Amino acid sequence: MSLNSKIPTDAPIAVEALRPDTSGEIVFQDSAMLFRGTYERSGSDLYVSMDGATTLWLPGYFLTDKPADLIDADGAVLRGDIVARLAGPLAPGQYAQVGVSVGGNPIGQVETLNGGAQVQRSDGTVETLEVGVKIFQNDVIETVEGGEVSVTFVDGTIFTLASASRMLIDELIFDPDANDNSASFSLIQGGFVFIAGQVAKTGDMDVTTPSSTMGIRGTTVVVKISADDGTSEVTLTNDPDGDTGVVQLYDLNGNLIASIADTSTKWVVGGTEGAREFGRSMSDQAVDGELIAKAFEAFRSAVERVEAGDTFVSLGEALGASSRGFSSGAGSNNLEVDSNDEPEGTQEIPDVEGKTQEIDPLEEQSNLLFDEPIRIEPAEENEETADAVPGILSFKVTNVSGLTDST
Repeated sequence: MSLNSKIPTDAPIAVEALRPDTSGEIVFQDSAMLFRGTYERSGSDLYVSMDGATTLWLPGYFLTDKPADLIDADGAVLRGDIVARLAGPLAPGQYAQVGVSVGGNPIGQVETLNGGAQVQRSDGTVETLEVGVKIFQNDVIETVEGGEVSVTFVDGTIFTLASASRMLIDELIFDPDANDNSASFSLIQGGFVFIAGQVAKTGDMDVTTPSSTMGIRGTTVVVKISADDGTSEVTLTNDPDGDTGVVQLYDLNGNLIASIADTSTKWVVGGTEGAREFGRSMSDQAVDGELIAKAFEAFRSAVERVEAGDTFVSLGEALGASSRGFSSGAGSNNLEVDSNDEPEGTQEIPDVEGKTQEIDPLEEQSNLLFDEPIRIEPAEENEETADAVPGILSFKVTNVSGLTDST
């Protein structure tokens, strides 16, 4: 979020200037401040604050078009573009004030919610999340202490955030008929489970943390990011249908650390010890299992909605207050949410309470099949789009009657 004016020098808080070192890097000696801190903008300056700590003042941080990355003493990184999103624009809500939508088409919606969570929009406004609220590109999602939230995206990807977690939705481009789809998510702090949808199988899906990058090709992953030092813990787990995919784990320089295909171990990346692999303990499995159950619960909720004739991002609430614009939910006759091609026979989806329910993948409307889908695809360059905003995706929406509308 942004400040409306600079913090005065006589403010009843301690403020310390932080400037680039001799190598030009901006290094945080307090890693917790880097990942837990509240980022605020005042003019061209950046302020980072945290309860019980001295507020850091970065004068002139926003004078360049590409703000500098922030680094902790062990090399964990908070990219400059993420810092800018956390701080918000110079004038929060200015787009809303002139009546121009900056959200574009929604690319996700809140599926399940326990406790408190909020979203910071690209115009700097902050909204409390509720089930059904739409999610847009460049949104920052954050859960409060004790809160949990799951978000479903247009391709069927599910992200579940644990307590005190924060992530940025960088990009999601999805056309069910294309093979060059892409998605990018930045995880900043906390715990996450994500179930990869169609983008991971028909393009590129990348998930970054302060100490690692993951290339996802269709699978379910547990990620924990320490808010004290940015260390990432990455664990592969079974998909809702019982299959297991592969995660390509890289360091921040793009070097491959491991191709993770084993669910019995976890990888820890960051800190002074670099990357290392450990066996998963019973405690690990118990803690991970709670969040995995929440993600599977959200997955089943999304599947049930689609099988009932709706879409992953519901069109039914497109004009509602929570949707902030027209919803571009996507359905496709070949849509599935698992790691591999459709296996033969009956599959089982684990229940939150450990029970299972059987589905036949070949049965009509099973495993996300539906007869007359509403599809989304990028509008052609020569097609006029309503209320087009530079940098915001345009979609061509086709309904069941074959009529089209560009949004």
